[in-house]
Amino acid sequence: MLLPLGLIGIILCSFLTLRVSGKRMMGIGRWSVSDVQPCANDAEMPWMMRVRRHELNRTYDAYDADVHTLADFDDSVGIRISTCMMMDGVCENFQTLNHGCARILIYFAARDNVWRALEAFGIDPPDFPIPQGEYHAENFVLDLSHLNDYSLYGNFSSEVSLFKEEQDVACLKVAIRFEPLEDASPPE
Repeated sequence: MLLPLGLIGIILCSFLTLRVSGKRMMGIGRWSVSDVQPCANDAEMPWMMRVRRHELNRTYDAYDADVHTLADFDDSVGIRISTCMMMDGVCENFQTLNHGCARILIYFAARDNVWRALEAFGIDPPDFPIPQGEYHAENFVLDLSHLNDYSLYGNFSSEVSLFKEEQDVACLKVAIRFEPLEDASPPE
């Protein structure tokens, strides 16, 4: 259920980099996830979300997730994504997006990963609203193939927060990068 949230940070970063590239190097490449961690204020969040990234094989990462929600995940749950870009050893503010309905943004950004994640969590039918409760998924593979393959090269960090009634209820921090394909080099 909440597993695609990390992917949303990646996807939005891939769209947003086209608008703010300036003189930075852009080109054809691929997105990858470097790390997934709880946010610094995770202990204060009423919903519990633990995501562990591990290598499934040489070319794919897999994710295990445990989620506990204290209310239904419905259209009253909003989403905020704050993204920064690593520059000279500092993560510079890059873009912040707020949307009052997380479901709409999740469907827009994560495509079939949403349905696959909901199925992995045992939600039948795999759709919103999602009843409150505890959910677990193992070895879930995010499909990054539909992401924009032309973007700004670099390392990014996105903090993805869910909120309900103006209170943050869950948060996940995702480190991502866009790098040139092995058979292509960045433009000069």
